[in-house]
Amino acid sequence: TTRTGEKITVQLQPNWMVRATIQVKLEDIKTGDFVGASAIKGADGELVAEAIHYLGQDQATRDRAQGDIPWDLTPQSLMVNADVGTIVKAPNGALSVKMVHKNATYDLAISPTPPVVRYEPGDKALLVKGAWLFFTAQKQPNGTYTATTITAETKGVKPPL
Repeated sequence: TTRTGEKITVQLQPNWMVRATIQVKLEDIKTGDFVGASAIKGADGELVAEAIHYLGQDQATRDRAQGDIPWDLTPQSLMVNADVGTIVKAPNGALSVKMVHKNATYDLAISPTPPVVRYEPGDKALLVKGAWLFFTAQKQPNGTYTATTITAETKGVKPPL
């Protein structure tokens, strides 16, 4: 069932894999980290984070995933994948972060409350009834969906995607 309540069937590709969702702390965000931010634009144009995703240090991942795309976490949200630049910490624990990728720079506000996660290789044993799952799926021309990755809830930590 999709976020909007639509029931769909997803065909897994032969090389499909499972990713485990691991919770990390907001204060673990450091300059130079490559992260994804699910965000919405605030009234002042600054992005406000809904979730932060550590995407790793692999250069091939950076090259492939840099940028911003519309996202469906909430209405009008987008996903920004970029390197963390300067970080300013507020007294309440919130962060103001400059995110930089090859084509743009973004100002991102992160309150102390959004989920912050990283992903690591998981096991098919995570795919149990009732678990929160996120499929990286593509809609095919015939209306079906195919996927190569399933990100799974792990020890109660849901993928905030």
